[in-house]
Amino acid sequence: MNPAALNLRVAQLQFEIDNDKEKVVESAISEVKGKDETSLLLPLAVHFKDNESWGVDAGGPMKEFFSRLFEELFNVEKHSIFKKLKDSPSCTTLWFNKDDKDLDKLRSVGKLFALMFYNKVIVTMPFPLLFYKKLLETSQSQPGQSSFKDLELLDPGMAKSMETLLEASDDELSDYRFTVDGPVNEPDIELKPGGRDEVVTTANVREYIDLYAKHYTASSQFDVFSESFRSMFGRFRLHQRFAPQELMSLFQGREYDWKAFQKVRILTGADHVPIGGFQEISPKMWPMGGDGDCRGNPPKDMCPEVNTCHDYVVLHLPMYSKREHLKERLMKLIEMKGHGFYKERGLALR
Repeated sequence: MNPAALNLRVAQLQFEIDNDKEKVVESAISEVKGKDETSLLLPLAVHFKDNESWGVDAGGPMKEFFSRLFEELFNVEKHSIFKKLKDSPSCTTLWFNKDDKDLDKLRSVGKLFALMFYNKVIVTMPFPLLFYKKLLETSQSQPGQSSFKDLELLDPGMAKSMETLLEASDDELSDYRFTVDGPVNEPDIELKPGGRDEVVTTANVREYIDLYAKHYTASSQFDVFSESFRSMFGRFRLHQRFAPQELMSLFQGREYDWKAFQKVRILTGADHVPIGGFQEISPKMWPMGGDGDCRGNPPKDMCPEVNTCHDYVVLHLPMYSKREHLKERLMKLIEMKGHGFYKERGLALR
């Protein structure tokens, strides 16, 4: 019997997200919190409040949602989960903030990261290689690399600086102790019992470097995040499917022709080619020309519409009389970075 005749519906995981970008993190966490792993693996549909359509599977709203979400989470001025690896304006690499104690929020973000990956949405992740190495580790993993190797994956510059200590003399090491700086207005942290009184020498400098690297790379916040991620993905054995460098390449992206990048932004709202390549987009192009299409507005006053809310992408192009009109409107969409699943003042922006 035809399932449609029985009015059967496929079970879905439905997220209703606040259309206000400032509230996307709070909105997303409220949706994922309390849901078990089984329900989170259902097909995802994202609905932005005040928007009339639901995005399913290949839908742009889902890509828009994850793009907005992690763009906000990576804003270290507004959210404290992550911090810059170095206190420098030019630093773009993020790591987990050891001062952040909101473990419930970390668990929710771990699930949201897994949910994004499970739904084949790729958002640029500003994490070092150590993030992907540790994410792929399992409880059965062998101890493997030393703490110093982890330091090289987290912060290669710091690792090189620590290595220079191996060439230092006792006089040059005389100011070093087995301690690291503590939080602001708090005492130093000892790397070992009695470390505050133990001088680093040429005889124990290797121990100092290893203890420093272990402290530098350890993160209880990452442990909470990854445990939440694995609660959804443990069954898929990602460590057998990816090497750390492969997973990093997936989320960091590769160099693409700029015109191709613009095409992806306009058609999907995402900044990466989807998993599976350009063929996964399979866009169609339909003209908009009549009064019904343009809602009484002349075509030159209309923006192109992109319908991404189904299992295909359709670019609706008004029948512009001049090439300049087409170029100006497409550039407008590019400037918006693909954001905006709404219609305003008769201009179809998404």
